[in-house]
Amino acid sequence: MKGSPSQNTRLLFQPLGNSLPGLGRVPIEFHRNLITAEQIRLQGDYQSQGNVSPTQAQTLIDQAAKFITLAAQQIQ
Repeated sequence: MKGSPSQNTRLLFQPLGNSLPGLGRVPIEFHRNLITAEQIRLQGDYQSQGNVSPTQAQTLIDQAAKFITLAAQQIQ
């Protein structure tokens, strides 16, 4: 893929974000969590003061673990 890392990430995840909630197999909260995680990642990549607090980091880790658990359940 050509373009900035931000554009490439968006091109990769946008179709996922557009289709998953509509399928009813993934709760809408996970879609919101992915959007928030992307925004925080972009802050870290492109803003000089993109610091993530330990609390924010733990929240993202917890959300990712829940998403992985759900994904594993869906593919079994």
